[in-house]
Amino acid sequence: MKLHLKLLCALPLTFSITASAIEFNELMQGFPPAPEARVSKANWLAYPQVRWALQNSNLMFPMATISRGHEQVNVLQKKEGINLDNITFNENEQKTTLAEALKNWNVDGFLVIHQGKIVYEKYRDGFEQNKAHSVASVTKSFTGLLAEMLAHEGKLDLSKQLSFYVSELAGTALGDATVQQNLNMEVPVTYEGGLNPAVDFFAAVGLLNSKGPKIHGIYEFLGKSIPNGEPGSALYYQNGSPEAVAWAISKVTGKPWAQLLSERVWSKLGAEHDANIIVDELSTAQASGGLSATLRDLGRFSEMLRNNGYYNGQQIVDKEVIAKIRKNAGNADLFAKSALSKGQADFSYRSFWYQTNNKYEAIQANGIFDQRLHISYGSEMSIVQLSSRKPEHGAIAHTTHTSQAFGEAVAEIAKRLNK
Repeated sequence: MKLHLKLLCALPLTFSITASAIEFNELMQGFPPAPEARVSKANWLAYPQVRWALQNSNLMFPMATISRGHEQVNVLQKKEGINLDNITFNENEQKTTLAEALKNWNVDGFLVIHQGKIVYEKYRDGFEQNKAHSVASVTKSFTGLLAEMLAHEGKLDLSKQLSFYVSELAGTALGDATVQQNLNMEVPVTYEGGLNPAVDFFAAVGLLNSKGPKIHGIYEFLGKSIPNGEPGSALYYQNGSPEAVAWAISKVTGKPWAQLLSERVWSKLGAEHDANIIVDELSTAQASGGLSATLRDLGRFSEMLRNNGYYNGQQIVDKEVIAKIRKNAGNADLFAKSALSKGQADFSYRSFWYQTNNKYEAIQANGIFDQRLHISYGSEMSIVQLSSRKPEHGAIAHTTHTSQAFGEAVAEIAKRLNK
């Protein structure tokens, strides 16, 4: 079958994979698994193979560890007696319940934390509390946070061209734009030789088998970026900018992305588990989409942000960094003209985070196949959604497909919890 991998800023991109009618629970079973039950680089984007891959990235691809450190686990308390299954909201002009929506969206795990306590936690179809799940492009938001932390400390000047920090990118679209323009996805870009910015990037990382010239890793791919418009003229969502920012971060600190995230954030949360991130053949982290973590640990991270950087008895991120990420980015006009705006009216985008600009003062991180972190300051609530949403009409499932319904669900959850 043909699947269309669509970027939110570009023309549809197509590649071929072979899918089968096998059931999810039959995948990778047996010693060895039958050929039709195997998940590989050739088929993992098909359904249900993608569901297995997102829950088992560590068995699919090389990964670096993001250590939880030696902190005592920060135990999340639970508040009993709250049932959100029957929350009702609209999806495509039809009434649905939260329980029905989680099933229809192929949600694997869903967590709601209100005023610091778990009020709702669901695991579906074999996904478990201690199992890591890919968060896809939510990874970008971690990269943005690290960049803003370094900027606050005076180690990264966001107004400088990115090539000031990464000389290898001088004369490229990504390098000639400022660090802030990259952080805000305001760098219209294409790639030399007609390289597909999704498929060929995935091949460069090692996620897919290469169909064209071999690109040896993320850095080589970034060096082939060429302008497709003036920086700052459009919101152009793609993977190159977060990877370029991550390169600058490593240049400035002298540390790999995974080590930096561990030292600065993950090891201080009281997380239960290490997180991990996909790396390419040079051990470069896929900072645009390679992170995997457990549902509850992502809840801890979200709660740290909701508490303005203070968590587990310490100030992990300076509150001024959080304030900047929360603030309306002032690019709502560019956002409204982009494909990102579907179901996300009035949003803006800064440092790889979405600002909802609504009465709940929420920020959000989104990833393909419906991964989400939703941090609501006004309703004292954090939501984590980990999913394996099916392709729709032959297209990879982006979060824009369910953004309107998710927003309505969040509003109804907030009303229920804040009565």
